[in-house]
Amino acid sequence: NFLYCVYKQQYLELVDGQEYQKAFTYLTKKLKPFEALQSHPDEFKNLCYLLTCKNISDVDKEWDGIASGRNRLAGMFGSLMTDTETTEKANAGDGADVP
Repeated sequence: NFLYCVYKQQYLELVDGQEYQKAFTYLTKKLKPFEALQSHPDEFKNLCYLLTCKNISDVDKEWDGIASGRNRLAGMFGSLMTDTETTEKANAGDGADVP
């Protein structure tokens, strides 16, 4: 889910900036409802654990900085847009109305 990935990135940026109180609030209000969408069973637990760590890469080995995370999101968004355009063209070709 793209929205979950955006929220996770925002949370990681707060932790990376050592804004732990804001990160905790964000975790409980934005990420907790998406807990069922985690990519592996311990992901949410690891996100919680980040609040006690000094370095994100101690827990998230894939974390290589804010810019890299944002680039990944941009790539995901581009793929979503391409998929949407492809679907709309296919529906238009079938004679279906596209809003």
